Amino acid sequence: MSGGLVHFMNSRPLTVKLVGLVSLMVVGTVLGVSIAGRREAPVEIALSLNPSEGGVASIICGPGGMQVDRAAFVNGIMAHALDYDDVHPVMLGHPTAVIGPALLALGEAEASSGQD
Repeated sequence: MSGGLVHFMNSRPLTVKLVGLVSLMVVGTVLGVSIAGRREAPVEIALSLNPSEGGVASIICGPGGMQVDRAAFVNGIMAHALDYDDVHPVMLGHPTAVIGPALLALGEAEASSGQD
């Protein structure tokens, strides 16, 4: 499945409209909602269970040095803590709160550019 998804994504050009929409979702959910939810109890619990261990990924508005999977997990909880994250009408879910934190952690670990 993932190979097919990569092929599909690479076969379509990124339009200005799509890039703008994705940017809005990332800024709104991954940054805005995460910052607002950073002090919520689920985030504090996730941080206490996932200490920094010499990794290369960061927590939004928090410590760096976490393993990629742990940073993605904590940032994902932060993005969804207040339940103000975006909704996709077709999948009936919150795509950016799940995908955004994982991509940020992986992108940081791989030293990827925003365009990557």
